[in-house]
Amino acid sequence: MNQANFFSRVSLDRTGEKRHNQQWLVKKLLDEKSLFYLCHGEQWLGIPEKGLVACFHQQVAKLLKHLDSWVFLGTVPCSSETDCCQEGALSKGEIAEFALDISHLDLSDSELEKLPGEWCYPRELAMVSSERQGSLLAMASTLLHWHRRHQFCGCCGNKTTLEAGGHEILCSNLDCQHKTYPRIDPSVIMLVHDQTSCLLGRQEQWQAGRFSTLAGYVEPAESLEQAVAREVMEESGIKIIDPIYHSSQPWPFPNSLMLAFTATPVSRDITLHDQELAEARWFTRQEIVDQLNSGELKLPPTIAVARQLIEDWFNQGWDTSLSNIIQSVEAEKS
Repeated sequence: MNQANFFSRVSLDRTGEKRHNQQWLVKKLLDEKSLFYLCHGEQWLGIPEKGLVACFHQQVAKLLKHLDSWVFLGTVPCSSETDCCQEGALSKGEIAEFALDISHLDLSDSELEKLPGEWCYPRELAMVSSERQGSLLAMASTLLHWHRRHQFCGCCGNKTTLEAGGHEILCSNLDCQHKTYPRIDPSVIMLVHDQTSCLLGRQEQWQAGRFSTLAGYVEPAESLEQAVAREVMEESGIKIIDPIYHSSQPWPFPNSLMLAFTATPVSRDITLHDQELAEARWFTRQEIVDQLNSGELKLPPTIAVARQLIEDWFNQGWDTSLSNIIQSVEAEKS
């Protein structure tokens, strides 16, 4: 693997030591240099061709007075890339960044339209985002999704409140005070392959011709290696050996951590046990090239670790990189 996966290629300065300093957080919320990323339901304010949009304080000042859900994302030096898609965003000194959920505010369509951008789904924005935007989007989207699903205490049912800049949730009942932390669902994703071919699967709801690696959630009291073997067996009926860790990727749709592996098959006979896959097939490198050229095969998007797994395997046995082949195919179509 040559580089970190998307959503984690840029290490954000999360400034975690400031999360419990409420006075500092309020000061930064009111700071005219601070930047704000806005969420409305499952959509984010962005520009379809450019990515996530950052708003200035004056653009959200009225919204801040009525907000229940917000997250402190961290800080960025004024010399760093802020990716706000607006001119004049850089100022002297340290800039704080926040994500705001304005879903509960009673805003008219005209008020929403005054904001600088369009409402876009995070997958759409991720496809056009810079690496830093991707890291911000992953962090903000995961945390605000967690907020929306933990408005009441799971122990006593009372209302909850946000703590630590939105990174902790506390029960408001003084007799309970149960504290919860952001939920992250660990998932294994694996490319089963030998020297000549790799195993890819397709779900029923995917567009025709779309194939990807196998994947599934890790179960309680299960090691990652055990999860790899179990998921491959459940989905394809194939026994594997030698699961080898490849890399990890936060996947904010809504809150997974993808743990990528490669593995070696013991057999090649496919049996679809759990009906999670509509189809599973072995692909040689030549078949991948031929079917990409014919349009029969579509691989995962470049932002997905599944694509990285496939590319790394393919490139070990082919003169031209898979990314160059796909770029040539797309150029011919356009």
